[in-house]
Amino acid sequence: MLKVGDKVYHFTTMNRIGEIVNIYNLSNNKLMTTMGTTESRLIVEVKYKDDNKIYRYNMGDLFKSYD
Repeated sequence: MLKVGDKVYHFTTMNRIGEIVNIYNLSNNKLMTTMGTTESRLIVEVKYKDDNKIYRYNMGDLFKSYD
């Protein structure tokens, strides 16, 4: 499980390692469906040192860096 402060990388840009600054839940539980369930997603905000910007990713798209 990832937590705030972990060093991570996105699966498409493995050469860029950033740090998690925030994790929050994005849910659409106000939606009523007749089949299936509503989706709830964990969004992770990652800050990179090279450009000092914050990017938002789905938690499943990130991997922990052990460097």
